[in-house]
Formats: sequence, C-alpha cells, structure tokens
Amino acid sequence: MRDRLEKIADSLRDHPYLGQATDIQPVRRLGLQPYPYILFYRIGETEVVIVGIRHAARDPGSMPGGENTDLP
Repeated sequence: MRDRLEKIADSLRDHPYLGQATDIQPVRRLGLQPYPYILFYRIGETEVVIVGIRHAARDPGSMPGGENTDLP
C-alpha cells in the first residue's frame, strides 16, 4: 500500500485536480484502488496537503467532506 500511496502522491503533484471535490472546500478525495481506502487532500498554492486517509467502509459522515464534519 505504501508504494500505491507514493504513486498517488506523485500523480497529485502533476495533476492536483485528479480527485473529486467534497462538500467541504478545498478538500478533495481520491480512491486508492485496489485498496479500500480514500485519500483526502487539499490543494495549496505550492503544494498538495494530505488531510487524511480512511477505510472506504467507514461511516461517510465521519470522513472529511462527509456530513457532520468541519475541516478547513
């Protein structure tokens, strides 16, 4: 999984809008296929900041961009 995460990070460096927008701007999300995890990130002026990684089976309301969250 570490290799997959590093490849995703490299891709986001070149294509920061690769992931989907969430309900909380500027947080975006991207699946880590074939693993059942979702990466949450935001795009800064000069960097992509990973906000969190969650298992896809968890309650969406507890994830960044889900209901009942208040991430920046």
